[in-house]
Amino acid sequence: MREPAIRAVGLATSLVYAAAIAWLYTTQPQNVAQVTGGFASIVGVYKVEPQAFADGAEQGHLALDADLGKRRQIAHDVVDGAAILDGDRHAHL
Repeated sequence: MREPAIRAVGLATSLVYAAAIAWLYTTQPQNVAQVTGGFASIVGVYKVEPQAFADGAEQGHLALDADLGKRRQIAHDVVDGAAILDGDRHAHL
């Protein structure tokens, strides 16, 4: 191998290593499974099962709907409590 080819391989290796360090720094995975899963998704070998995704999305929407209902009730309680304290019984959210 000639010197320019060796330098090119060294530069490419350094850039790949720097990119891996930057990715680890930005994503800060907590365990090896997260690292391998992250690299698999970058390379494109990670596949999502459509049914599992749909089930998870449905559960997420149900949780968000329940949370929204709780937040709405809290907001109504706060406005009603403030209205009573101010003497304005006609305030509504």
